[in-house]
Amino acid sequence: MIALGIDVGGTRKGFHAVTLAGDRSLRHPPGRIRRAEDLETLIRETNPTVVAIDAPCGWSRAKSRLAERALAQAGVSSFCTPSRERAAQTMGFYGWMFNGEAAFAAAINARPLYRGEASFEGRTMEVFPNATAFALSGERQPKTISKVNWRRAVLDAQGVDQSRLVNVDFVDAALCALTGLLALEGNFQGFGEPGEGILVAPRF
Repeated sequence: MIALGIDVGGTRKGFHAVTLAGDRSLRHPPGRIRRAEDLETLIRETNPTVVAIDAPCGWSRAKSRLAERALAQAGVSSFCTPSRERAAQTMGFYGWMFNGEAAFAAAINARPLYRGEASFEGRTMEVFPNATAFALSGERQPKTISKVNWRRAVLDAQGVDQSRLVNVDFVDAALCALTGLLALEGNFQGFGEPGEGILVAPRF
């Protein structure tokens, strides 16, 4: 059982990738990818059971998606995903979401998008590191600790090898991969609906 986690950034930052085995060890060295189209190659090389991407897998029909509204009701804040047309009017802010769109387009060529099927095996799914950290720690980020240290503590409690996670982007990619492993093990809940995209997180 292997999960590939992808943290999505803007055009200059690109993508950070972490693969975790079922025992929470790093299966391959963490890596940085510049182009979304290279993700398909990475997936075929690493052959993960599931791919977990930190970005919206679909656009909203209005000002936000059901997934984000449901997360907010559960106590997790996130950026609202607008319609694609509205996002295109503010590329400076929403550029990373278009990068995410490209990442999903590449990934689903190798692993189809999860739309609520009975199994996550062989699928690509949307995840959100903040929701994962909230679910596994049982609380929001304390004001007395930085985001990266809080998320590292969550990974540490789950036994994740952090020896090569040199920055917050790799930490988030590891949280993505961890979410994929937990989903494969049956610890998951879905937010949203297939039309706009389902976001997967561990049970709160």
